[in-house]
Amino acid sequence: KAIILEHGMGNRLNPLDEGYRPGGLSDQEWATTLVARRRDLLGALTETVLARPLTPLEHTAIDTALAGSVRDAEVPILPMVVDRLLRPDSADDPDGKLTEDGREVGHALRRLVLGDLSGLFMALRR
Repeated sequence: KAIILEHGMGNRLNPLDEGYRPGGLSDQEWATTLVARRRDLLGALTETVLARPLTPLEHTAIDTALAGSVRDAEVPILPMVVDRLLRPDSADDPDGKLTEDGREVGHALRRLVLGDLSGLFMALRR
């Protein structure tokens, strides 16, 4: 059965959901797989919206935002990552450079949450 997604409907995706865990993986192997899967997906979404490859600095900003989001919630959602990209934790960004490095990425992903491309992905409940 297919999932129908369109503006105005109640169905939403969480691209950062764990998904199916294959049998035979240790907890450590699963954690490593999950981080890689989420990182790859965030990178692909961002590159699609930006219509260009990510820079190494942008990859670091995404990695840091994702790690912080996972610390905050076992299953993070895209708005959490966007928030951490645009407003990194001071412990992760003591000199403010990470904020600068992730700014364009944060605004690109924000389009999927609050902008013209919103409505398909899970959002924070206010």
